[in-house]
Amino acid sequence: MSPVDGTLSISKRRTRRRDSESIPAYPLPGFRSFQLCTLTDQIPVGGDWLFEMKFDGYRAQVAISGSDVVVYTRNGHDWTRQFKVILPPLQRLTKGAVLIDGEIVAIDSQGRTNFSMLKTGIAAGLPLKFYAFDLLELDGQDLSNQPLLARKERLESLLGTRLPDDCLQFSSHIVDQGKRVFDAMCEGGHEGIIAKRADSSYVGDRTRSWLKIKCTKRQEFVVGGYRPSDTGHGMASLI
Repeated sequence: MSPVDGTLSISKRRTRRRDSESIPAYPLPGFRSFQLCTLTDQIPVGGDWLFEMKFDGYRAQVAISGSDVVVYTRNGHDWTRQFKVILPPLQRLTKGAVLIDGEIVAIDSQGRTNFSMLKTGIAAGLPLKFYAFDLLELDGQDLSNQPLLARKERLESLLGTRLPDDCLQFSSHIVDQGKRVFDAMCEGGHEGIIAKRADSSYVGDRTRSWLKIKCTKRQEFVVGGYRPSDTGHGMASLI
């Protein structure tokens, strides 16, 4: 073999090595139907329930394979471009592949999630945060049939320690103590809480294993009268 042929052979091997290193080990996970909460006003009791903050934002699934990231909306639409401000930490998260469920939010000056700010923030490219609360796939392994608590533990380990201003955050939970968590959320002006069975699987449908309990906002006012409905049932409007 001539020196030139030897040099070309080494160059080809290096090129193949670089190409293989750039190819993700696992394909990009596909979209899954979201698991949805059932609305209730009863806070469950017991150590088999986890309680999380209820966010006022956009539910989203994030599919990652290496540095490739796709953000899916609840209807399965690709909104990666609209949520590009949250991409940098997601692109650095893993060399493998994951599918994460969570919520994209905007935080107001009082530390509360604010949906109106979120809509403005999307259009203006303002800072947003992605709170991750479930891990559905990890390096080609389907985790949906594993208990929720196990999935969250693996998710927390994957995300690692995060600074408060990082746009990628882990959605923490408290076991039991639902009433105490609910009261704290309502007193702080938040939306409410989400209660999830610690052993629940991810079925991709509405389920009573996941419950949402909203804070009730009340306001007193005087009713001077009302206009009857044209249909003969109930009221058309208050005066």
